[in-house]
Amino acid sequence: VVVVVPPDPVEPPAPPLPGRPDPLAGFGYAGPARPVVAGLYLLVRNPLAWVAPGIVWALAQSVDPRTLAGLIASLVSFAALISAGWFGWQRPPLFGAAAATLGVATRIVIGLVQAAAAGEPAVPPGTGPFELTGTLVAGLALYGLIGLLSGWYGGYLRRRQAQVSAERQASTRRR
Repeated sequence: VVVVVPPDPVEPPAPPLPGRPDPLAGFGYAGPARPVVAGLYLLVRNPLAWVAPGIVWALAQSVDPRTLAGLIASLVSFAALISAGWFGWQRPPLFGAAAATLGVATRIVIGLVQAAAAGEPAVPPGTGPFELTGTLVAGLALYGLIGLLSGWYGGYLRRRQAQVSAERQASTRRR
């Protein structure tokens, strides 16, 4: 029995970004946790690509969502995660997830400071440690996934822009 799989109708992936160096140049770890260590290596070498979007995300999430400013802040928060993938060209999903995770942690700190300033309890009364832990883990997982997808999209946009620019230059040269 021969199974014939039709070609994927989706466009092939964009080529690597032109003019960019190997992101893992100088990385020499070859142990069993290479993917994890390589990801951490990239994050440490380019912190601005995920720290700034993570902080912008947290600040935007601090705005009351029931207002016009909250709507605009919501758009800014997602644009921040997409920008993490754009500027973290080495591994866009990783940079988006890192920005979202940092954003959640920063948002928690902002919430604690806001509660303390208002003289309110940081945790609603009757909330147990398991409920609190479950909520925090679920929030980190959810926003980590949103960051991963947003970062992937930011990287996708950047690669497509580079591909279109290269195609335009090639067509201009042919004329």
